[in-house]
Amino acid sequence: MRTYWNTNRGLRTLEKWEPNCWVQVTCPTQDDIDYLENTLHIPDYFLMDIADTDERARYEFDDGWILIILRIPYVKEVRSRTPYTTIPLGIILNKEVCITVCNFETNMMIDFVSYQQKRGLGFTDSVDMVFRLFLSSAVWYLKRLKQINLLIEKASNTWIVTWTTWTSSTCRACKTV
Repeated sequence: MRTYWNTNRGLRTLEKWEPNCWVQVTCPTQDDIDYLENTLHIPDYFLMDIADTDERARYEFDDGWILIILRIPYVKEVRSRTPYTTIPLGIILNKEVCITVCNFETNMMIDFVSYQQKRGLGFTDSVDMVFRLFLSSAVWYLKRLKQINLLIEKASNTWIVTWTTWTSSTCRACKTV
């Protein structure tokens, strides 16, 4: 899904691409990839790197384009044994456009857009937007760490109660023999 955002004086959707807008691509279709490569002339390997779920965070510059790959927190499934992970968010910049590409729909990006719309100020430039994305990612990491800590504490308390119950029943059984 491709969304065009006017980032001046608030965050408003646009019907089509305009210079200095933000193009947000979430779960890109082949049509989105073709648009990015053929219309905006983004290097194809940028998009391949972003699609790799194991891609490391990094910064790269090529032919006037800047690629920043940021690892952002993501919850796979609530019932999964390891529900918390990170995924790549690609931030692609040049003088006329800022593009974000993520192959997953994430709470972080939904929250980012919602918060920026409520704030109503927009961004001063693409660097301001990139820093706000970094800040949002850090906030979401802290939220996920808090959830993990609560799960660990809950599991730890359950284990202590179980162990205490087992040892006290075992000790009683030993005394009666």
